[in-house]
Amino acid sequence: MTESRDNRDAAATDRAGVEYWSGRWTAGELPTAIDPRDPSRWNYVNRCLHAYFQSLFGANGGRDERLLEIGCGNSVWLPYFQREHGFAIEGLDYSPEGCEGGRRILAREQVRGAIHCANLFSPPVELERAFDAVVSFGVVEHFDDTDATVRAAAAFVAPGGVLFTLVPNMNGLPGLIQKTINRQLYDAHVPLTPSRLAEAHTRAGLTVLESRYFLSVNFGINSLFGAERGRRSMTAFAAVLYLLNQCATLVWKLEELMGARFPEGRLLSPYVITTARRLDGGAIGNPGETKATGRI
Repeated sequence: MTESRDNRDAAATDRAGVEYWSGRWTAGELPTAIDPRDPSRWNYVNRCLHAYFQSLFGANGGRDERLLEIGCGNSVWLPYFQREHGFAIEGLDYSPEGCEGGRRILAREQVRGAIHCANLFSPPVELERAFDAVVSFGVVEHFDDTDATVRAAAAFVAPGGVLFTLVPNMNGLPGLIQKTINRQLYDAHVPLTPSRLAEAHTRAGLTVLESRYFLSVNFGINSLFGAERGRRSMTAFAAVLYLLNQCATLVWKLEELMGARFPEGRLLSPYVITTARRLDGGAIGNPGETKATGRI
């Protein structure tokens, strides 16, 4: 893959930086891999994402196909995609500590997969257009040039394959909270709307299937990690986040009881998701499962 000037510029405007992520991946114990059958209230978000991926990939999607996770440091998702959808899994991350954590999680879960320690904007050439599915969870928004970043991610997608992008919603209340409790971390994000994210995928040569806010509420995206505040302020903000998350779990409980979700939108939704396909070839899974909603 030849690295374009746009890609080099985007790589130079990484708002978070490898030092931040390396510190994050080495803080605390290795996380638990995603288990969509875990009935606990805190696993509700993962169960909702599981339902989305079931719809996207269909009953047999992923069998004998390759999936790449961009930003796979300490990945809890790679084992999930192998176990639940049958993908041959690979990951890419520029943090050596994150890559090592990802490998340790795969070994612990007894799941086979490859981890590539490389930069998104200058990856191994053999990865170009090699994957039937490419996913990222909270990567694109850390680079100033959204178009160049999505274009770099799209370069991994094979003809007929899909690119799934999830970013935190930094435009509504979740963003305001993050700006208040941890301005440094907030500034490491580019606030993106569904329409802006969809536009970037279209400019990358993909056909957008869906771009929208995802879930009605979740304050788990808000973090005090790396905040430079006194102990009293940190304690107060941690208490506020705890209360907000308790309220969110009540909403999730109501949604489960009703069998329907509350409206998703800019004000409270925690995430923005975009799914797009490279149409110059065959299709992954059931191409009729995911439809463009127009809610962008």
